[in-house]
Amino acid sequence: MTAGLRVQNALGFFKLFVLTSIVIIGMAHLAGVPGFELKGDVEVPDNLRWSKMWEGSGNGATAFVTGLYSVIWWVPCLSHHLSPSVLL
Repeated sequence: MTAGLRVQNALGFFKLFVLTSIVIIGMAHLAGVPGFELKGDVEVPDNLRWSKMWEGSGNGATAFVTGLYSVIWWVPCLSHHLSPSVLL
């Protein structure tokens, strides 16, 4: 059982390392650090404006049901992770 826990911990730390690296590299690009800028032939993305952010997404019944389904399954997971027996 301890080998399985060690593998899970190692994979968890690897995931945190990768996500932290992505965040740091993105911040370095936004700060203009040399070496992290886009190459000349790459189009600069313009997806942080509010009007562009939601482009291509729908507001129909399918989008509503998908969002509702995600929230319904998120709440039991949240209550499980925040229960006092887990925190002790």
